[in-house]
Amino acid sequence: MAHKQCCEAALKESLCTIGMASAKRTGVCDFSFFQTEPYKVNTAKMCCECCVLGLLAQRRNYTCELQIPITVQCRNVAQACCIEKEHGLIHQDYNECLSGAHSCRPGERCINTEGSYRCQRETSCGTGYEMTNTNTCQDINECLVGTHNCGREFMCQNTVGSFRCHPRHQCGLGFIQDAAGNCIDVDECTRPDRACHGHDCVNLLGSFRCDCRSGFMFNSISKTCEDNDECRSYPGRLCAQKCDNTPGSYRCSCHPGFKLASDGKSCEDVNECENSPCSQECANVYGSYQCYCHRGYQLNNMDGYTCEDIDECALTSGGKVCSYLCLNTPGSYECTCPPTGYTLSPSGRTCLDIDECATGTHNCSAAQSCFNILGGFRCLSFECPPKYRHAAE
Repeated sequence: MAHKQCCEAALKESLCTIGMASAKRTGVCDFSFFQTEPYKVNTAKMCCECCVLGLLAQRRNYTCELQIPITVQCRNVAQACCIEKEHGLIHQDYNECLSGAHSCRPGERCINTEGSYRCQRETSCGTGYEMTNTNTCQDINECLVGTHNCGREFMCQNTVGSFRCHPRHQCGLGFIQDAAGNCIDVDECTRPDRACHGHDCVNLLGSFRCDCRSGFMFNSISKTCEDNDECRSYPGRLCAQKCDNTPGSYRCSCHPGFKLASDGKSCEDVNECENSPCSQECANVYGSYQCYCHRGYQLNNMDGYTCEDIDECALTSGGKVCSYLCLNTPGSYECTCPPTGYTLSPSGRTCLDIDECATGTHNCSAAQSCFNILGGFRCLSFECPPKYRHAAE
């Protein structure tokens, strides 16, 4: 048990020393390198933060006897850092590399320095690069240090990680310089990018020419085959109505109401009435069609093809349609008369009075006289004076 307590005390003292060293060196209390060992993190962080407190008190000329509510261990650490800084005491350097209190990543080597440490890559930077004091790789200027192999007829140009040799005397466009310094023609037609892009390429001395396919023409400035816009070159001559340019050719099309003829250029009228676009009557016109309606119907102003019934009874123009009652019917109307006493005239619009007395459709007795009135009749009784009788008797 005593041996275990002794080891724990030594470990705690070592961790506290690490925390105090971090506070004196950087003032930052980050111990993420312990990772899954929270006990080590808490101990080192406590000592680091308490040491930072003591250093702050000394820097602001406060007394090292801190009058604040902290633990005894934290007070001792803070006073130790404060007094040490105040009297300029020199302590032996703490080797973070040996104790494992460094933050070097895998692939880096820890190198101890006075009061700190640095991380250096274990692998080399590779050809054309060198390691710097900041553990980074920088390019070597071979042209400046003279490690290039360019000949006398060439100039050295440094590149990232390497260098290039350029001839001192430049050849003209379409030529390159060989190893002997001579200018030789460049065969542009053999390049991977294919200068003519699908067209026939003809190499020339210092240049090249493209033999373009039908529908294309060669641009001597850009040295490319450009599409020939036939519609713009021959306006109104290729197509009857519309000409649409395509890569290497053109295509004819027609306006609405027409279709392309078999020759691919002319336009023929389309008989839209064959597809019955109208609800009643259709009349084909050149390039279009017109819808018509039967008597008693009118064309819908919104869609132009639907026929709607006309309510003649609701029309106000031309006077009243019927003399008595108007009944609207699909595409027409009907006039009606009162149920008794009238009959519809031959015109079908006015009502004629029925003379019940003349037609004998009354119900007057023999002693009564029938008197016709509009829409009906009256039965009248006449009493004769004494010593008189009716003429009919």
